[in-house]
Amino acid sequence: MKSFVRYMQYMLVALPVIFVSHCDAASRLIVQHHEMYLEILPNQHKLSALDIIRVDHDGSSNLVLELNEDARILSAGLCSDSAMSFLSGRGMTGWDQIKTRHPLDYQWNRGNLSLSIPDRSEPAELLVGIRYEIAYNDAVPDNPLNTEDPGYGVTGSISSRGTLLLAEARWYPYLDGSLPSCRVHVSCPAGTEAVTAGKLISRETKDGTSTSVWEITQPLPGIALSAGRYVVAETNVDGIPIYAYFLPESQRLEDVYLSAAADYVRLYSALIGPYPFPKFAVVENFFPTGYGFPSYTLLGSSVIRLPFIVKTSLGHEVAHSWFGNCVYPDHRYGNWSEGLVTYIADYLYKEQSSSEEAKEYREQILRDYATLVPEQKDFPLADFYGRHSPATRAVGYGKAAMVFHMLRRQIGDEAFWKGLQTVYQEHRFRTANWDDFAEAFSRYAGLDLKPYFRQWAERPGAPVIALKDVEEQKKGASWIVSGKLLQAEPTYALQVPMQLLSEGSRERAIVNLNGSRADFEIVSSQPPQRLMVDPDANLFRRLYLEEIPATVNSIRGSTSLVAVISEDLSRDIADTSKVLLESLGREDIPVLNEGKATPSDLVHHDVLFLGVPCNRDLLPPMPEELSVSSESFAIRGDTYKNAADALFTVLSDARKKDGHVSAIFLPLSKNAAAASLRKIPHYGRYSLLVFQQGANQMKTTWQPKKSPLIHEFAAQEDES
Repeated sequence: MKSFVRYMQYMLVALPVIFVSHCDAASRLIVQHHEMYLEILPNQHKLSALDIIRVDHDGSSNLVLELNEDARILSAGLCSDSAMSFLSGRGMTGWDQIKTRHPLDYQWNRGNLSLSIPDRSEPAELLVGIRYEIAYNDAVPDNPLNTEDPGYGVTGSISSRGTLLLAEARWYPYLDGSLPSCRVHVSCPAGTEAVTAGKLISRETKDGTSTSVWEITQPLPGIALSAGRYVVAETNVDGIPIYAYFLPESQRLEDVYLSAAADYVRLYSALIGPYPFPKFAVVENFFPTGYGFPSYTLLGSSVIRLPFIVKTSLGHEVAHSWFGNCVYPDHRYGNWSEGLVTYIADYLYKEQSSSEEAKEYREQILRDYATLVPEQKDFPLADFYGRHSPATRAVGYGKAAMVFHMLRRQIGDEAFWKGLQTVYQEHRFRTANWDDFAEAFSRYAGLDLKPYFRQWAERPGAPVIALKDVEEQKKGASWIVSGKLLQAEPTYALQVPMQLLSEGSRERAIVNLNGSRADFEIVSSQPPQRLMVDPDANLFRRLYLEEIPATVNSIRGSTSLVAVISEDLSRDIADTSKVLLESLGREDIPVLNEGKATPSDLVHHDVLFLGVPCNRDLLPPMPEELSVSSESFAIRGDTYKNAADALFTVLSDARKKDGHVSAIFLPLSKNAAAASLRKIPHYGRYSLLVFQQGANQMKTTWQPKKSPLIHEFAAQEDES
């Protein structure tokens, strides 16, 4: 689920934008606690609520709170501690009996609730009750085409299928600057279970109603709420309850997820520090999501049932419990949490599996950046707030992960993990920024790392390195290989790994390239055969065109893409195939009929062919193992000609300059097109995909055959 893995994280960035304070600048009002009584009414798409808010009052005559602008305010009034006791067990029913005792005048205007507070001679603690209703019925995608928007624009939805209320839905009154504790009482129709942040205090079903009570003591900037027809299962790890809230159709997976979640909690508790929340829950959502909220993750049904999610995305979301949901990004200076969690979760699992898998993951980060982030779409990490496009994902997740990887190689494992432990210990339930990481890592590395983070976080782009003037010289029994590393402006301070291969020998070196040029010498006891710069992809840099294979991401990131519809493609297949453009996020590109496209028209473009064009001159030369026609295709000796078959391939086009590519989407029926087109974007790293009835049968990547950063030495003659 790579396309899901990097995607969907709780967007804390939205909270400061949404919850804007309208209080007087001198006001010191602080909300200390929410006592919420909620009733979810699925058939009415409605939330009915009572919120008793404990406020430190500074004598101001107005209390201004934020709430969803579509809310209907039913009543507001002051409450007492004795009235709170009366409400316990009665909730909204009890409020209706006492609301008129101390009513408050209020004004309701476009999401701002201004309450008139009686004059008081000195500051005091107030209990303010607000009774309200809000309808939530955002359109929920059943089979979304494009997954780059993690929430598909859904912030609030209540229906018989399920409930999701993000913090951005403003479903409870909010005072900017407050980080209150909460006790949330949720009532749902029997058979429906609710889950939110915090500790589960109780849950029961009685008289046709399921009720759960949650206690949130941590200072969270916002909370979400989910509900559904869940079957609840539980395990425990070191005193921490681990829950699975799964729909009946997925209940068979609960043990697998409970066990894996417990393992991840143990892993990160050992690596970073004690788990910060009173529980962790894996919750199934009724449409495809992959959010990580404080103390639970919300994974869509189609996501949960993918067999590899337990080994990838689940751990990613558990890791966010430490970084992102406990230590918050300071969004004034960029969101570091996605890149860090990508590194200590998705990447770390590859590293634990094998060094080769780890190398492939790093290579893919570089390729994603090269293909998805043209210069006009590039931006500094300090300007990354959340993912909303392939380019933002490649920078905010991929580039940031490589920044942490290069740092770890530079300062060593001990200093790296101690630095992360320190950031966690010192910033729990507080914000941290890139400077805070620099300070913590510097403490253990014994050097000032602020310049390192400044060059990687505050500047867009990536280094461009060249290998020049490579020479070999035999001295005695040794061979000395020398040359230059050059760097384009603006330069970075880099530690460049190099490797010299000889028969039976491998020499490694690190060259400090702190400007536009660095000379190097590497000594070998054997005749040199190949010199490679950064052979294991440990350095974040912009790849050369020759190093980038033609892949699905080459099409997604193209700045010159056009689509061409084959004359041989039937009308119904063509109409269905055009939906692929939306799936790839490229619905805005020009679409030409083959009869109006000539080779000269396409020479400066990347091209996506829908069907095989009759004019084969439009296509680049095919690889030896691939052949295509309008009615079939063959790959490595296997022929595909059934109506359920579909091919998608991307090919380099040596006839064109600037590394242009051509792609072919060849579904052999309308149904084959419909079944495969949504899946193609999730295989961004691959050059060729074969589908049968929508299921992937083959995936491969054309490997680059050369690189300007590899020097091949002439074979040495045998002097004997």
